[in-house]
Amino acid sequence: MGKADLHTHTRASDGWHTPEELVRMAREAGLEAVAVTDHDTVAGVQDALESGRKMGVDVLPGVEISTLHEGVEVHVLGYAMDFEDPVFLRRLQELRNTRDLRNRMIVERLQQLGIDIQLEEVYAKQQKDGNVGRPHIAAVLVEKGIVASVNEAFEEYLGTGKKAYIVPPRISPLEALELIHGAGGVCVLAHPGLYKKDDLLKKLIAKGLDGIEVFHPDHT
Repeated sequence: MGKADLHTHTRASDGWHTPEELVRMAREAGLEAVAVTDHDTVAGVQDALESGRKMGVDVLPGVEISTLHEGVEVHVLGYAMDFEDPVFLRRLQELRNTRDLRNRMIVERLQQLGIDIQLEEVYAKQQKDGNVGRPHIAAVLVEKGIVASVNEAFEEYLGTGKKAYIVPPRISPLEALELIHGAGGVCVLAHPGLYKKDDLLKKLIAKGLDGIEVFHPDHT
């Protein structure tokens, strides 16, 4: 049986590599398949598919949707959906608008904490057609010498419950499941061990959840 990585990000969201580079890295790692699951966007999927065809790597179209459940941010993975479906794309755009709101709120919180950071500096890190999120804010904090590393930025300011952590209103995990299924996709709950919400898992299963992510660096 071949190996696959079904949870990866490109520069279209908060990854550090282009879709082509990601597929090449997958091939060099000996993987037969890779899923591109950028946050709230499918902007990198087409380039990844084309690169996969050239390099002999199976590429699975995917997405990772940011949702909210009882004040906790929950990520829902979608696979093999029609990533050109107009309704699906419109809803993803709405989710990205929420992401932009969150970026602005985080920068404002950091400014309240006495940190000299501007929203324009964060968006200067944006890749072409890509999302902007907390890793980009972290990169600015590193550049300014506020923290020594991206990890420190999350541990001190941007991680869950930290000084500048903010969660704006978002769709629910059940709504994300319906969105993915509506586009003909398969729905998987990302890293469920992080949420400790077994009640949510049962609700999603009852509504047709197709799977859960098991192997993750933050899972025991």
